[in-house]
Amino acid sequence: MKAIAMITGAACAMFLSSCVGYKPYLEASNVNAERLSEKIIPDKRYELLVVGGKKVRIRVDSVLTDRIVGDTYISGQPGSRQNDNVIFFRQIMSVKERKVNVPLTIGAVGAVAAGLVIWSTSDFLFADWNFPVF
Repeated sequence: MKAIAMITGAACAMFLSSCVGYKPYLEASNVNAERLSEKIIPDKRYELLVVGGKKVRIRVDSVLTDRIVGDTYISGQPGSRQNDNVIFFRQIMSVKERKVNVPLTIGAVGAVAAGLVIWSTSDFLFADWNFPVF
């Protein structure tokens, strides 16, 4: 019974985690210090493409006149999480904002709820299982 609950929980986490993605916010041609200082908002999450081709995910703590300060993670590099890291505007090539896909989220929650209702009312769980013991 615990195994089925764990599988169900893992499936729910998988469905709901796919509902969040990064959408284009500022493209390379529009990136300059004035626009970045206006558009980047503290306590939001962004994915930055910086010089060198690295994708840096950041939760912004503060925006100064020439830089962003926040908690960063470099995509594809385990252990690269840093707190209070500084990224200068001149290093940023493009910006993507973290967004929740509302229709996908509603569909995933509905599918999980329907699956749980069907699962809880079926005789599959409550059948008399006779597994061979080795």
